Formats: sequence, structure tokens, C-alpha cells
Amino acid sequence: MGKVTVSFTAKNYDDLSDLARKLTRRKARVVRAEALVDTGATRLYFQRQVIEQLGLRPVGEITSRTMSDRSEKRIEFSPVELEIQGRKGHFGVIQIPDTLPNIIGQIPLEHLDWVVDSRGRKLIPNPEHKHGELADEFADNAPTVADIEDARIIECAKQAHGKQPRIPWAQAKKELGLP
Repeated sequence: MGKVTVSFTAKNYDDLSDLARKLTRRKARVVRAEALVDTGATRLYFQRQVIEQLGLRPVGEITSRTMSDRSEKRIEFSPVELEIQGRKGHFGVIQIPDTLPNIIGQIPLEHLDWVVDSRGRKLIPNPEHKHGELADEFADNAPTVADIEDARIIECAKQAHGKQPRIPWAQAKKELGLP
């Protein structure tokens, strides 16, 4: 298995949000850089210098387990809009030292529907998604919010017109197969 690196573009999401809400005219801060693709890592990890260029703000702290099985406190920063090969998503950023490469972990890869082609040493669209899907929604028969709302409206109408006695919500949920 070879090392896979990709070019990425990251934009400060707070800047994009301020622009969209017309709170500023300043363009969003942007960084274009390279990152190591690491399917053993879970999140999006940027070097301190990249975080500073983007002007991200700290939002919390996490504990990471390193490859040497050490626990390390890391600072979590505000989200970025991450673009890799034309696909975009929004992700919080974890700071790593500048001695390590920027890292794209499994969560951004899954969200953007990329998989690693280790022979070709590149990212490829998920081959299981023949029609270009970017997300799996496996619960085909699970009721949607609209289904639940429709059932509630129908029940209210039946109760108001006296055609059927009111069903307790617990019973309705059970009949709809809801938790």
C-alpha cells in the first residue's frame, strides 16, 4: 500500500456564513495545500500554520490516541468548507503540530464519498455508488418526518370528525414502527 496525498482547498466557514448573511464584504479566507490521506485517522487535521492562515477560532478540546498509543490533548477549531477534487463538505478541524502533515481522515472521506485506490495511490469515487450517490440512506422503509406528520394530521382529522376514536400517541408510534 502506497502513500496517498491530495490537494485540497479549505475556506473559513465563519467567513462564508458572514458573507451569506451580508455581515461583511471581505472574501472568505482560503488555503490551498496538500494533505496525507489516512484511513486510520478519523477526522480532519490541519497544521497550526494552516489554521492561523484560515483564522479559525478554537471551539473545544479532544483527546486523541496516537499511533504510539499515547493520549494527546488536541484543540478543535471552527469548521471549514473542505473541497477535494470538486466535492465539498463542512468539517471541524483538529490542530496538529507543523512537523506532521495535514491529514484527511475517514469521516471527511466517507462524507465526500471518496475511497482510497492504494494501487493507483489516489482517491476515487466510491465504486459501490454506481449512480454517483454521495450518501447512503439505508432505511428505505423507515418513516420520514413527513410520514409522521401525515399520520398525526390524519389522526387529528379523524378525531375531529368523530369517525374513529383517537389513538394514543404511543400506540400510533408502535403502529408506525417508530422508536
